[in-house]
Amino acid sequence: MARSGAGIMHVVVFLVLVAASASAHSLKLVASTSREADAFTYLFQWKYSSVARECEEVLGPYSYHAVCVDPPNEHLPGQNWYWRYQPVSYQLNSRGGNESEFVDMVRRCHAAGVRVYVDAVLNHMASARTSRGTVGIAGTAFGNRNFGGLYAPEEFHHNPEDLTSNCQMNGVTRRVLQECDLVGLPDLNTNLTSVQGKLVAFVQRLADAGVDGIRVDASRHMPAPELNAILAPVTGGMAFSMMEHVMDGGCQVAPSEYFEVAPGGPSGESRHMEFVGAAEVGLAFKSGNLAMLRSFGDPSRYVPSDKAVTFTDNHDLQRHARNVRGGHCRGCGGRKNCLGGCIRFAEHAVTFDDGALHTLANAFLLAHPYGYPCLMSSYNFSNSGEGPPEGTGRCGAGWVCEHRQPALLQMVRFRRETAHAPLTAFSTPAGSSRMAFARDGAGHVALNAGSDPWEARGLQTTLPKGVYTDMISGQGVHVCDDGTTSVVVPPRGLVAILKTDLLAAAASREPNCARPPARPRPGPGKAACSESPGCAHLAGDCCPHPDGTMLACCTSLTEVAAELGPPVVAVSVRRRRRSFYTQEQIADVRSSREEVWEHARAS
Repeated sequence: MARSGAGIMHVVVFLVLVAASASAHSLKLVASTSREADAFTYLFQWKYSSVARECEEVLGPYSYHAVCVDPPNEHLPGQNWYWRYQPVSYQLNSRGGNESEFVDMVRRCHAAGVRVYVDAVLNHMASARTSRGTVGIAGTAFGNRNFGGLYAPEEFHHNPEDLTSNCQMNGVTRRVLQECDLVGLPDLNTNLTSVQGKLVAFVQRLADAGVDGIRVDASRHMPAPELNAILAPVTGGMAFSMMEHVMDGGCQVAPSEYFEVAPGGPSGESRHMEFVGAAEVGLAFKSGNLAMLRSFGDPSRYVPSDKAVTFTDNHDLQRHARNVRGGHCRGCGGRKNCLGGCIRFAEHAVTFDDGALHTLANAFLLAHPYGYPCLMSSYNFSNSGEGPPEGTGRCGAGWVCEHRQPALLQMVRFRRETAHAPLTAFSTPAGSSRMAFARDGAGHVALNAGSDPWEARGLQTTLPKGVYTDMISGQGVHVCDDGTTSVVVPPRGLVAILKTDLLAAAASREPNCARPPARPRPGPGKAACSESPGCAHLAGDCCPHPDGTMLACCTSLTEVAAELGPPVVAVSVRRRRRSFYTQEQIADVRSSREEVWEHARAS
C-alpha cells in the first residue's frame, strides 16, 4: 500500500530431487492453485525493458514462476516511489514505460516461461492537494475529486452535502476503512455500478494485454462483494489475485472475506499477503529463536496455505522498519501512519538492511511448503519517499536485487524440486539459532542464524546414501546408510545438495558415517561447558562430576540422543575416554540423571 510520507546468510540444505527440473524456457503457463513448487519476485520500480531482460536472463533460467511490477497506469509525475500509487487515468503509461513497452515486457516474460502480475490501485485516485500539480505523467488534467471524463465528484465517497471533501481514515472500523480517504487520497465509491464498470474495463485491459494476475493494493479498503463485482467479470488468461490486507490491531475486516474474490470468479485463485508470517519470520531470525518457527503456517494463526502469499518484507515494511529503527515511530502501538509512518509488524520485519539474515529468512520461506513465496527486489534509499536510482533498473548502482542472491536462486530450484514432499523431522533446541527439517524423501534443510559455526551431527536428511555436490560451495556432502549426515554449517552459511548432483551412490568411507565426529573442543576463550547446567563457570570441553569423573558437556544421554541420533557420543569418563551408545542403550537409562552417571562409570 502506498504511503505519502514515508555475505549471504547461510543455510545447510540437503535436497533430493524426485523428478528432473523442467527447463524454464519450455515452461507451459498452466493454471494451478498449488504453489508448493513456485516462487515469484517483485521488481519494485523497475522499467519494463529491464523487467523483460531480467525475465530472459535470470527469472526464466532460474525457474521463477512469476514477476510482479508496479502499477502500470498513468499517475502523478515525479520521482518519489509513491506517486505511482496515485492514479490519474487508466492509460497504460507510467514511469515504467508506455503501453507498447508494457505489452512487449509481458510477451517476452511469457516467452521465458515467467508469468506477469501487476500492482493494481482500484481503491482511490490521485490527490489534487500535492506539490505535483494537477496533470498526470501522460498529460491528463484532473481536479479535486474530479477526473474529467473518467470520474465525477459524486463517484467518490464524500461528506454529506459536500462533494469536495470526505472523512479521513483514523481508525480500523469497517466504515472508516472502507468509506474514508486513505491518507488524503480520494476514495472511490466502488458500490456504484458506474465506478465498477470503469474498473472492470481497466482490469480487462490488463488481461487482454496478457497479464496473469494482480496484486490488489489496499484491498481491505474495498468491501469484498464490491471488489468481487470488479474482478469476477474479467475474462481471458488472468486468473490470480493477491490481497494486500494488513491486519492492524482491532481490524474489523477479515482476510477470509476475500478468499473467493479473484479474476474470473470462482475459477480464479485469490491469496492473502501474510503479514503475520512476515513479522514472525523476521522476529525469529532477528532474535535468534528459530524454535518459534516450528508452528509456521499453523492454520489456527495463519490463513490456509493455498490462500497465502509469504514474504519477509515489501516496499512499505522496508521504509517503516527504517522509521522504527530511526526512532521516528515511538508509541505507535502498531498503528499506521503514526509519527512518521509506522505500520503494524514493521518493528519485526527483516529487510535488506539486515544483510545475511534477510537472505536466510527468504531461504526459509523457499524451503518451507507453506504459501506462495514472494521475494522483494529493492533499491537502496536515504529517505522513505525516495524514488528509484537513475537508470534502467539493473543490479548495482543503488539497485539491491535481492532476488539474484546466489543462495536464493538455488533455493528457488530447491522449492520446485521438493514440491509436495511433506515437512518432517523438524528439530531445533528451544531458543536456538539453529533449525533443521526435512522435506520427506525430497530434501532437508538446516539453518544456522548464529555467529558461530554449527557442527551438526546425525541430521536425518531422509535422503539415500551417497555423496552429493553442495549447490552453494561445490563441495561434497556425505549422506550415510541411515540417511544421516554430519556437516559444519558456517556462521550464517548455506549448503545445498540435489539428488541429480549425486557424485557417488555407494556409502562413502567418510569417517562420520562410522561414528559421529567428536564434540568440537572450544577455541581460546570459549566456554563449551556453558551448555551444561552447573558448568557455566568452567572453560574447556569437559566438566567435573562431584566424584571426580571428567564428563563432556553433553552429560545427559537423552539430550545427546536428541541432538546427535544413533550412534552418539554420550559422555567422557576417566582418562577422557569416549563412550558410544545405541538408541536402545540410551532408552535404558532415561529414567533418571543418576542412572546416566552410573552407566557412564560402568563403561
